Amino acid sequence: MEAKKRSMMAGSAVAAGALLLTTVVSGCGGSSGGNTSNSGAASGSKSQGPVTISMIYDFAGKEFPKAGNEVQRAIEKYTNTKLNIQALPSTTYAQKIPVMVASGDLPDVIAGDPHAQGSSWLLNAIQQGQFWDLTPYIKQYPKLFNINPVILKNAEVNGHLYGLPRVRPLARNVTFVRADWLKNLGLQVPKTLNQYLDMLRKFTHDDPDKDGKNDTFGASVTTAFATTVDSFAVAFGAPNNWEVVNGKFIKDVDTPQYLQGLEFEKKMYDEHLVNSDSAVIQRPQWEGYFFDGKAGSIGNTSNTGDAYLASLKQNNPKAEITAFSALKAPNGKIRVPAGPGYNGELMFPKSSVKTEAQLKQILDFFEKLDERPMANLLAYGIEGKDYTVKNGKAVINPNSDYMDTVGYPYRYTLGVVDPTTYAIPAANLSAIDKLTNKLVEENDKYAVVDPTYTLTSPTYQQRGAQLDKLLTDANTQFLLGKITVQQWKAQVKKWHEEGGDQIAKEYAEAYAKQQK
Repeated sequence: MEAKKRSMMAGSAVAAGALLLTTVVSGCGGSSGGNTSNSGAASGSKSQGPVTISMIYDFAGKEFPKAGNEVQRAIEKYTNTKLNIQALPSTTYAQKIPVMVASGDLPDVIAGDPHAQGSSWLLNAIQQGQFWDLTPYIKQYPKLFNINPVILKNAEVNGHLYGLPRVRPLARNVTFVRADWLKNLGLQVPKTLNQYLDMLRKFTHDDPDKDGKNDTFGASVTTAFATTVDSFAVAFGAPNNWEVVNGKFIKDVDTPQYLQGLEFEKKMYDEHLVNSDSAVIQRPQWEGYFFDGKAGSIGNTSNTGDAYLASLKQNNPKAEITAFSALKAPNGKIRVPAGPGYNGELMFPKSSVKTEAQLKQILDFFEKLDERPMANLLAYGIEGKDYTVKNGKAVINPNSDYMDTVGYPYRYTLGVVDPTTYAIPAANLSAIDKLTNKLVEENDKYAVVDPTYTLTSPTYQQRGAQLDKLLTDANTQFLLGKITVQQWKAQVKKWHEEGGDQIAKEYAEAYAKQQK
């Protein structure tokens, strides 16, 4: 499940420098039966046999590994569990899980995000007491809850934690760029917005691949796969979705800085520095422009660097990439939009996890995943196959199928804390991974947080999708030159009249209660 979408949906079309708040969602799932009928004991006592845990969540990998695979057997053996896992495609999962929650027919573990757009059904279930409140158990699991306090706070509902947030960096969005094109043109990685725009122009007009043809452009962008609070607007000084001023909530589109960012982005469309079909293409075409050597840059989350480089080299073995993230605005400031810092939460229904003893068994399982043997497994895969150990460090096999066998099915779905926190260090991280790790760490200094992550607006839950689409469509039409600034402002006014003002009021009321 994606972390909260509202700070994404209100933004403009993704541009090359836009820091995509996408999260490639990956997951696995459990049997729909869901009862933990096993002979295991509560936390702190001896277990008499494997603890059965059933799970269900969405999975975005190629194909979920078959039951009994080597990785799952290793997890079950170490944690003394039997995992019943069912994987569902994201769309199917999104349709099925609200029905399951309403019926109460749930497994022991589900993935959900109470703050996600349209998740009023999950908030209602929480308020009705259908899920365990984990707040009293945090101190009992020091590894599991070794989480940035900001992220932990973002995952709360009314001051209580109802799930284990699958932690991600707060601002993990970067722009990948063809390093060989930069070299061909004598360019450096951009550090400012103006340098970035200059790079796009030269990628479009100066034959960066040196093939003598006018067949390249600056950046591949899309609105079909993902939209975002415009990172350009945030860079210019706009809020990350909302800001609080003297207790009142101000929407990003109501600030002059937001329009500055939108107009900056429009230059890319006006000068044909990006693909004009951004409003209609899907992910394969969007990424394909970059992989095929047509576009010189693309924005995505930091963990996609190795995969992007591999896809590029299939078409051009000499291709190289680098990356950048935060760009300095003309006013000299550096700002990037922060996400919530997690990719959905692992939640425990009381209809299946009926006792505190059962809950502690499951929390024990997740705590054990942070012990070194399991951290090594989730971080690097099977020793001897996906990596070897030399001088106390993991030497990663670049030819392993780790992402398909471990990463997507287990690491990004079961891992709460980043497993590299507790694993042995890696000896041979790729250059692009080292760079992107450094970039997201630096981004923490510049991250602008959305203050509504921990707040609830009934109007937004009911009508947020429609209202967000109104702004997203207006942004897209403006970028493509189909409406004027005045017409764009008229759509913003319509947003206010059709529910935006009420949402702002509800956030202010919730914020006031939270402060007390």
